[in-house]
Amino acid sequence: MAFSFANPAGTGSVTGAQTNTGPDLELIETEGLGFLSIAGDTKLRLLPSPWPNDALPPPTVSLFAVASGKGLIAAAGPDTLVIATTESVRRAFAAEGPKANNVKAFTPQATLPIPRVSQVAFSSDESSLVIAAETGGGLAVYDVQSIMQGNKEPAFQLGTNGIAVRALIPNPATDAAHFFSIVLTGGQLMLANLKERQLVNGANGPVLKEGVSCIAWSNRGKQLVAGLGNGTAYQMDPQGVGKADIPKPPQVEGEQHVSSIFWLANDDFLVIHTPMSSTEPDRAPDSTYNLVHREKGTSNYSFHKLQDPCPPFGMNRSPPHHFICRLKDFPPSLDDMLIISSTASPDVGLFTRSGTPLASNLPADQISNTYTTTTPAIDSRRAGLPVTEEMTDTSPIGMALDLSSKEKVPRPIQGNDLEETSTPLPALMLLNNEGVLSSWWVVYSQSVMSNTAYPGLVATGGARQVTAFGGSASSALSSSLGNPTPVPNAFGGGAFAKPAAPSFGSAGAPGFGGASLLGGKPSPWSTPAATANSAQAAGAAFGRPSFGVSSPLAASSGNAFGAVGGLGNRASPWASSTSSQQASNTTNPFGRAPAAASPFAKLGGENKPAVSPFASLGGENKPPASPFANMGGSTPAASPFAGLGSTQPAASPFAGLGANKAPPSSPFAGLGQQTSKPFGTTPQQSFGSTVDLGSSIGGSFGAPSTIGSRSPWATPSANATPAQGSASMFGKPSLPSVQSQEATMTSDDDQTPKPTDKPQGLFGAG
Repeated sequence: MAFSFANPAGTGSVTGAQTNTGPDLELIETEGLGFLSIAGDTKLRLLPSPWPNDALPPPTVSLFAVASGKGLIAAAGPDTLVIATTESVRRAFAAEGPKANNVKAFTPQATLPIPRVSQVAFSSDESSLVIAAETGGGLAVYDVQSIMQGNKEPAFQLGTNGIAVRALIPNPATDAAHFFSIVLTGGQLMLANLKERQLVNGANGPVLKEGVSCIAWSNRGKQLVAGLGNGTAYQMDPQGVGKADIPKPPQVEGEQHVSSIFWLANDDFLVIHTPMSSTEPDRAPDSTYNLVHREKGTSNYSFHKLQDPCPPFGMNRSPPHHFICRLKDFPPSLDDMLIISSTASPDVGLFTRSGTPLASNLPADQISNTYTTTTPAIDSRRAGLPVTEEMTDTSPIGMALDLSSKEKVPRPIQGNDLEETSTPLPALMLLNNEGVLSSWWVVYSQSVMSNTAYPGLVATGGARQVTAFGGSASSALSSSLGNPTPVPNAFGGGAFAKPAAPSFGSAGAPGFGGASLLGGKPSPWSTPAATANSAQAAGAAFGRPSFGVSSPLAASSGNAFGAVGGLGNRASPWASSTSSQQASNTTNPFGRAPAAASPFAKLGGENKPAVSPFASLGGENKPPASPFANMGGSTPAASPFAGLGSTQPAASPFAGLGANKAPPSSPFAGLGQQTSKPFGTTPQQSFGSTVDLGSSIGGSFGAPSTIGSRSPWATPSANATPAQGSASMFGKPSLPSVQSQEATMTSDDDQTPKPTDKPQGLFGAG
């Protein structure tokens, strides 16, 4: 089903754009590029429990993330968030031990109980881990450093107006790592500012664009491109100001939405179109892949079709969603490599662009300096998902690159006598719906033979090597949990830097012990491990109106933003069913007693801090001594991870943190401090505003154009049931007080390549 509201052009055409259908791009087979399994047929059972087959998550979920600089992975099961080190994962793959169906058991360093979530993502500077609730929306933001010291509670929560999250994409620029783009299941595009702990206002309010199906940042994080439900795309700055309308490819017929989009270079995009439904009931619909090239400075677009590298012959999680990972500028000649997986396919595919041909069966000028669909010629060097014990297909729920390895890889090239690589290799990790993790080394033979390394590897200095355990670290969230301090905006400023006014809160500046701001709907965070099987009673979650009469903003209360549940009478998605403090329609939701204690807080025992999951893994019944107990002393404490693969702990790399030089201030330094006011400041207006839906504040949340419309994602989800409970399980509200920021948006530097940049055009020129 196509989008039924906020459709900028029902036919998918863009006025004034000139389109040209270019030649299809080639399919090649190569022996020069492939995947080498990290441990033969061995896989790891990363999640303690699989996603149930009768209640799989929506296809658009992304439940696996890697922070290579910190050497961490995060993955979500139906009721558990798993945190582990990449080193422990690699060692587990290689270690001897029992396995069933080639799958070995694995014990992560930490597990956090959570409800069902739809998104898991690290910020680009790896200081924050963000997860999104599958039902009722809402984000929980964790300080990564704090998690690794044993804190299992999020630093704060952020509401999404009671609507589930379809996509959560971090800004790739580390100086703007506190920005995450959010696409809701109703098609609303928003921007979250983790530093200010709130959604950002564009020119027309918090919704920057409607009818959005997917989103991608530019390479430098200065602009976004939104794939739309009508098949077109929209290039914009982070204030929502349009920069370009990208038309639908002429060869894409019928009602097809942009299911995935990737910004390759200034004027080049990979765009994937997919129908919302299939003509075959037991098979997902086919997707169409196009490389879109824009003639610089014009509205002239050419479209070049690529062959599908992972056709939908697997599990029918429909419409298919695609995971895309990128290795760019891999010396000596591999200019670009895109790794693709689909929720409807067991295969992992490749698009490549190489300065020297990767195959010899076609003329070099047809396959050099242009993209091709690329297949490893040797079957054993292809990557794909494992089957179940019953020999049925599985489906990916997350894919990521791990660049943290420091190991050389033995026997990297089949049929070659080379004993091992001279440098580490990138690794691809793929998690399926059964919670089984597969991993492969990415082998570019020409690089191995010329003793060059992929520049993004931590071992070569390409990824920032940062503290993984204890101590303070530089963070995107530069302020503590006190009142956020305005800082210069990474984009320059202007409307993009200004917080929402009124923001989603009450008249009093909320504290972290007050009632949740995410509304009054039964919380998904109170749902036990039981799965969900029906559409939500309110809000847009695959099959319900996103902004209709039952929508979060269509509540009968006259003061939608000032009353409890002003966001649709929905409880915090981070609530706890065990709380005795139920949400009620009181005039001040922040005047109640604190909600129930977080289940994350008591995993280490009653009335005492949780033992760090990264301390001694084989300890007795008492908590192990903190590795940071002697930070100022003369003897360094043993590293909590030093014993993972050896008999002797190594000295902690942070033993000297207490000497003469104070560590940088942690953005979460105020976690243990007590203040008389929630943020240490005079309460400011946020949720207490008397603005109602008929006001002139602008934005689609008050605009009549969206009221009564149905969600474009009207396919009912097999797993969305109302959850129970309403009190915040974290005992914290979702949003802080508002601090305004004034600055101006800089010009789009993505349109001006650096002097050292390689040519950025589709075919390697321009």
